[in-house]
Amino acid sequence: MKTLFFTLLLLVLPAAHAADRLNEDNIRAMYAELTAAAQARDIEGVLRHMSEDARVQIKDPSGSLDLDMTMYRDLLQQGWGAIDGYQVTVNIDSIEVADDGQSATVIDRTQESYQVQGQTQQTSTRETATLRLVDGEPKISLIEAVVQP
Repeated sequence: MKTLFFTLLLLVLPAAHAADRLNEDNIRAMYAELTAAAQARDIEGVLRHMSEDARVQIKDPSGSLDLDMTMYRDLLQQGWGAIDGYQVTVNIDSIEVADDGQSATVIDRTQESYQVQGQTQQTSTRETATLRLVDGEPKISLIEAVVQP
């Protein structure tokens, strides 16, 4: 009987933490988890915060990329595999939650520092992310990133 109780409790716990709408607090908490996963170069931890159909669009002075989640996973594997000393900070500039609480737009500035062949490189990226509430969790459905020159 105790086993059945604990099994049922484990099934109910995720629903107890699920949100019925997005708000600044659950979005900031998700961004903190996302940043920690990126800092640890935890690809699955990063992707956990993105919807299955998410897109990542990156523009820099050399061109642009439009990636689905498979291509984004490959980019993270290749990129993080080729660098050392990775550091990332994300500063949220604004959060706008839709009136129904089911979607939001987040604008942030992401700063990255890393070493390639002994040389320290730094990038600054202005990101606009569209979030949706998916199964009670904030998930990124689109990132539009512009790497600053």
